[in-house]
Formats: sequence, structure tokens, C-alpha cells
Amino acid sequence: GKLHRTTNILGCARRRGWVVATTGSVRVPYGNVRNVLTTLEATQIEPGAYDQKVYGTGIGIVSEQSLTGPNEVAKLVSVTG
Repeated sequence: GKLHRTTNILGCARRRGWVVATTGSVRVPYGNVRNVLTTLEATQIEPGAYDQKVYGTGIGIVSEQSLTGPNEVAKLVSVTG
């Protein structure tokens, strides 16, 4: 996929992301989220570390998982507002 800079703010970690899928669905505690966008992201601060992030339309990040290093997983539980 195409390379995107996801964070580029002075004093913050610079992240780069690649869109790896623009369709599909994911089940998280919040429920089944359809038509998701999936990215692979890396940071210059941790070379070789990659995360997979899944975004839901109108929601934002619905799940995030480290693909390298310690196993870290975050899944959307609820939405307020």
C-alpha cells in the first residue's frame, strides 16, 4: 500500500503507516465493525517494531496489535458521546 505519515509533530514520535486493506470486518468487545481500514505502522524510535491498526468509519481505531516484540493488544469496548 501507499506510505502515509501518521504523526509528524515536533517533539513526538514520527510514525509511518501503510494501508494494507480497505475492506473487511473485525469483532471487538464493542461489536462487529464492518468496512474497516487496516494499516501497518512503524516508528523511527523503535526500528523494526510494527503495529497493525484497524479503523472503523466514524469511530476511529477499533483494534491495535503489536506484530513484533511483546504481545500488546487493544480492542474497542465502548463508544460514548
